[in-house]
Amino acid sequence: MITPAGTTNLAAIRPITAAAPIAAIRPIGKAEQGLWLALLGAALGLFSLTLLLLPQQLAQAPAHRGLVVLHLEADGRLRLWNRSVNPSQLPALLQEARRINAQARVRLIPSATTSWGLVQQFLPLLDASALPFEVQLPAPTPAS
Repeated sequence: MITPAGTTNLAAIRPITAAAPIAAIRPIGKAEQGLWLALLGAALGLFSLTLLLLPQQLAQAPAHRGLVVLHLEADGRLRLWNRSVNPSQLPALLQEARRINAQARVRLIPSATTSWGLVQQFLPLLDASALPFEVQLPAPTPAS
């Protein structure tokens, strides 16, 4: 039925009492409650495992691209991903990286406080590995 603008057709509005009755919500039984708690526990466990493993996966992402990233600290310590590496172990590690991926590259990242003389001490070790390598210099710190 068409009504003039500004007027309401009250006959078209159904009363609230004509709506379908809402079914009563029954309480959850013990078996269902146990199932939901088990599912919640499993979801929480998977979420926690993801939070534990995700940083390690992100740290090793360059390795999946064939990039071996070595971090050189100012005191001469080397880190490969999250693990300290003895410089004497470096040739064997790089040979293993070459065996796994012949296209592997090595990137040496010295810390901002590492002296260039210390970096030059590690260059012969990288040169002997027969893998291409690069040195990523740290960003310069702004002078205060």
